[in-house]
Amino acid sequence: MSGKNITEIQEEEVIIGARALGDQIYKIMPTYQVLLKQLEGIRKSAKELEGNEINQNMRKQDINNTIGIFGARGTGKSSALYTLRQDLNQSEYNILLPLIEPDNFGENTKIIGSIVGFLQAEGNELLKSLEKQNLDQTQQRKLSTYFNNGTVKPNNLLKQIINKTVEYHLYTESQYRNMLSHHYEDLATHIKKSSRLLIPDIAFKNKLNELICEIVHVKKVLGKSEDPVLIYIFIDDIDLKTSKTRELMDALLQYTNHPNIVTVLSGDYDILTESLTLALLADEPLKEVGLSAYDSLKSLGESIVETNKAGNDNPPREEYLLTILGRKAGLAHEYLKKVIPSARRHQLVKWSEETIPYFAFGQATLMSQLAKLMGEQSIFSYTELREVFENDKEVERKVTLPIKKSYTIFDERPRGIVYAYYNLVQLLKVKESKSSEEEKFRFVKVFVDTLIFSSNKLLRFQEMIFEQFLLWGSDAKSSYIDYSVDFSRKNDLDLELVIIGEITTYLLPDVKYDTGAFGYVKERLFSRLLLSKSDQKNNESYKFDRYSWNTPRLYQMMSGLVLNTDLRSAMLMLEYMSESLFDSYYYQYMHDAERYQKDRFVVFNVEKLIRQYPGIIEQLYRESLIAKQITANYTLNTLQDLCTVNPDFEMTERIFQGVFRNFVPNDPKNNLKQYEDFNIKKNLFTNNLTMIRKEEQPVLERRGGSHDLKVTFAIISSDKFSGLARALTRLNKRLSTAKEHKLPESVLQTIENSMDKFGEYLYKKLTDEDINTLIRIDEKGSQVLDEYFRGEAGINTIYGRCKHIVYKRLTGKEEFFDYRIDRDEYIVNFQIFKEIISQVESLAQNNRVWFGQTEAINLLIMLRSSSFIADNIEERNHLFFTGNDEFILEQYYKFTTSNQEFLEDKEYENAKKFIKEHMDAAYEKVRNQTQTELEEYNLSLEDAEEEEQNANGGSNA
Repeated sequence: MSGKNITEIQEEEVIIGARALGDQIYKIMPTYQVLLKQLEGIRKSAKELEGNEINQNMRKQDINNTIGIFGARGTGKSSALYTLRQDLNQSEYNILLPLIEPDNFGENTKIIGSIVGFLQAEGNELLKSLEKQNLDQTQQRKLSTYFNNGTVKPNNLLKQIINKTVEYHLYTESQYRNMLSHHYEDLATHIKKSSRLLIPDIAFKNKLNELICEIVHVKKVLGKSEDPVLIYIFIDDIDLKTSKTRELMDALLQYTNHPNIVTVLSGDYDILTESLTLALLADEPLKEVGLSAYDSLKSLGESIVETNKAGNDNPPREEYLLTILGRKAGLAHEYLKKVIPSARRHQLVKWSEETIPYFAFGQATLMSQLAKLMGEQSIFSYTELREVFENDKEVERKVTLPIKKSYTIFDERPRGIVYAYYNLVQLLKVKESKSSEEEKFRFVKVFVDTLIFSSNKLLRFQEMIFEQFLLWGSDAKSSYIDYSVDFSRKNDLDLELVIIGEITTYLLPDVKYDTGAFGYVKERLFSRLLLSKSDQKNNESYKFDRYSWNTPRLYQMMSGLVLNTDLRSAMLMLEYMSESLFDSYYYQYMHDAERYQKDRFVVFNVEKLIRQYPGIIEQLYRESLIAKQITANYTLNTLQDLCTVNPDFEMTERIFQGVFRNFVPNDPKNNLKQYEDFNIKKNLFTNNLTMIRKEEQPVLERRGGSHDLKVTFAIISSDKFSGLARALTRLNKRLSTAKEHKLPESVLQTIENSMDKFGEYLYKKLTDEDINTLIRIDEKGSQVLDEYFRGEAGINTIYGRCKHIVYKRLTGKEEFFDYRIDRDEYIVNFQIFKEIISQVESLAQNNRVWFGQTEAINLLIMLRSSSFIADNIEERNHLFFTGNDEFILEQYYKFTTSNQEFLEDKEYENAKKFIKEHMDAAYEKVRNQTQTELEEYNLSLEDAEEEEQNANGGSNA
């Protein structure tokens, strides 16, 4: 064994057919531990009955130690039996009779006869053990009747019972009874034997019980066991032999109801019920009464008509009396309840995407074998550092994890998985031996074909797959994958076919396929797979439209990511997204209550994906800058937005969620401009809220008022929302002195309802009123502006024109030659601010330009975080915050933060920083590489951008 390599050892362990599963039994039988406990309970009951005279009439009713293992064909029932036998065989106090398979029995072979034969063989083995063992005094005393001068008696008790049991069993057989009636030595002998034929079943049952009791007794004495010995009868595939079903059920009821007998059955419950139903139906003398099999489907009584009741709009319903077949089917179910108690039935489950990766022979899982074949990072697996326990210590180790969706290519039943696993091991052997390309092609073909043949889903479409999609030739170069075939409409095979194609082209790179057709299939597939379970249920799909008012931006971002990266990255992102706990992790409106958590979830997943595949961001930039893919462009822009949001901004949105709840645009589909205006105003308003929550001095003191409660109430009493202001003031006063902050539900609900109305009031002001915008330029902002206006712009570029427009709108000056910062604040009308934002955002999000994008991104970040709604003190009619608006917002902030803790999310910020750094580095790398490539042909980045402008008609988009 030591001279064999790993592959040879693994190949020897691969068994096509039933096998002991070990711990894998729990994957197909989650209740396996319950089954073992039930066996312990049976042993305990047997011990309580031990030594007592058992009422034979009660035994049939009370003692039923039958256990059922049920499942469809190929789900591993036989393997479950083998596993159970292996576990039970660990104890020398269990007697395991050979496995009974009714399907192998002829018509003349009886199941109960087989059991008698097995018990006879077990008894003979015990007698041999008696002859070989040196018994101690206690054992000799308990088995004294078996010995004569230290020698086992030839005609001992067990031998006598065995012979009698066999004889009495023969009396139950009709052939033997007929023989006895015609052949006898004398009248006395004939009368003696004939008397036994009067009640052969009862007589045989009594002898069988004596045999069981004596075998158990002898086995216990020889084993020196304190616990009773149990005899196990295993019957596999009880559903396959229809003619034996009734016989088996009768045998179990009549003969095996002994406290020390445990019968374990396996089969398909539905087929078993059908077989038993047919057997019961066969008992009916249909022909004698002139009925056919078809007549058994008809009811023999009149229909019962249920008339309408008052207020019931449903039509009258007819309920028919049961048919003969229906009654027999019901009787079959009841019969099975008696034979196999419902509490002791164990249903096997199919393997699923969660468990198939861990299907194994020994320690070699299907996932680990696929990792050897296609690498640890493939469509089937990825690696992560995880905390694991080794020698009772928690250590960090690299572990391989499955991409579960990819395992849909495998059958859900063990039999199909075994076939694929077997050929996978064969293929690995060929790969390790560095065989010729011809031999490798043959084994790859066999493996891929086996995946199709062994899958119940794919097998139905094998003709279409091999004739239209996977066109094998005599070698890899003459083989072709036709992705233009559309199996998605009727059969929904896109995912399976894409995985088959990926396996084939990875293992056989010379196999040809149309990349354009593959891209279309990939887009069709992932547009569906990226939908959440809720969206799929609602049959929602989102066509890409970056300008649509209702485009869920997270969906479009993920869509652009998976469509513009390789299949490994795309499948891994699907795996990450499947871990979502949200009903739908996309949102259409900016007011979504779970927006922050959804953004956070996506950012963390993108960070994990980049750590797995650091080159994906560079790949996205190439698709955006070189291939001009708008989907990649949208993904990068959205990712940039997510990673550059000021943490204070997000904190404010979370704290003031009660204010934003009703910030819902009125039919933005018909008024896109209003929707865009509102989103900018909302961001300005959020910055104002950030300023309010950071102000140390209370509003009333800033206005010259007092914080005395009576004075405060006097000031706010005339306000439109005076009731809300007074309630929040009282609450905050009480919360500041209370030991516990728990408030009555009625108070909390009333406050939230009032804040809804206040939010509607603020929303109306945001949408209806013209506002001024304050842009504050601090030291960092001054540096950003300086870099933007002094950055390299090239000749005749979008960046150059954008500089001039922004400068003109910001300062009001027409000419732009030498930018100078002359103030730390700018107050501009909202429409002017919107135009500035639009120009800068257009440049920042234009991944087809080569100049100014980085500078524009930084300026956009500064403008979004440092701009506020301005109250023009000189023009009182242009005030946004009137009355006690600020006071209510300040009190609500205090109320919210006293009831809920809002912590700084450092982990989230680190993830955003990590992604942003990779994006900046990837952009610079692609830009520098492109510049080098152009310079080799005496071209420049200006030339490339000018060509792009000409292609778009000189547009600034």
